[in-house]
Amino acid sequence: QAADCFVIASWHEAQCMAALEVMACGVPWIGPIVGALADLPSFGHATPTGIRVERRDAHSFAAAMRDVIELTPGERCIWGQNGRAVIERDYDLVQQTSRLLDMLREL
Repeated sequence: QAADCFVIASWHEAQCMAALEVMACGVPWIGPIVGALADLPSFGHATPTGIRVERRDAHSFAAAMRDVIELTPGERCIWGQNGRAVIERDYDLVQQTSRLLDMLREL
């Protein structure tokens, strides 16, 4: 919770639990479009919680880290609060169970 930001550079994540955990802790994140990070826009989140990196190269991650560093501590706090709100609203156990059952029904 004392971190200014969390960075993940995975090529694949089934859920991206580490990013969800850091959002639950109220910390902004930087990461590629994998797992839950790929789903965030589909839930209609208008407030920033972190930065999705489109290209997996050092320059893209460095630019995202620079963007977070340039935020004021208050702005980073708001991003963290936004992330915590997303977790509470969209990733509780009931929601997750419901999504999993829906996917199983579709199969």
